[in-house]
Amino acid sequence: MAENQVNSIDDLLFQIQDYTDEYGQSYPQLVHLLPSDDQIIDIDLNKRLIDAPEILSVWYDHNAEVIYFRCNRYYDNMDLTNTICIIQYKNAPHKMNENSRINVRDDGLYWVPYYDVYHYKEDEETGVPVPQILIPWAVGGLATAYPGKIEYAVRFYKLSNDGTEYLYNMSTQVAEGAILHGMEAIDKLAAYKIDTTEVERIYSAIAQAKDDTATYWMDMYN
Repeated sequence: MAENQVNSIDDLLFQIQDYTDEYGQSYPQLVHLLPSDDQIIDIDLNKRLIDAPEILSVWYDHNAEVIYFRCNRYYDNMDLTNTICIIQYKNAPHKMNENSRINVRDDGLYWVPYYDVYHYKEDEETGVPVPQILIPWAVGGLATAYPGKIEYAVRFYKLSNDGTEYLYNMSTQVAEGAILHGMEAIDKLAAYKIDTTEVERIYSAIAQAKDDTATYWMDMYN
């Protein structure tokens, strides 16, 4: 990712749009994904509604759950594959620190790396096949950092070549999903350590991973 200074969310979104990897490949790429049916969440673009499941993931999970949003590829004459997609979210309410009485929520952003356009559904009235798009979200550590309800929305956008103007910008309404309670094993890990160099190294890596709550995609390119 470009190392230009980021002063605002608009700067960040322009860097995402402008990013190319070492092979000159920009994102999102068009690929053929193979999700299971129970992982697919429909989006009604006309109503901007996400048919949100009650449960999203479990506390401390990181990239263990991949959810696929599905919507029509074309919306009001816009081919959504010509836009960038991000998933913006707020994790579950939690205390700022052990002594705080104030609940806060952390803002997160998932940069969608792939679109799958190899799917169709029949229009209910005409029976004509309608092109659809699948959008994956690997639910990361920031989203699952605390148990409770998280809020999220899917956003498609396109900025001008100089990053000063939105040529396209569309968001869904906010949806909610639960992050279920899990065992706080990592906090108690020291009590179970085995006295070997290799195991010490593994425990150190696990402890570090607990604190690194950025999503996988942003981790790779920040």
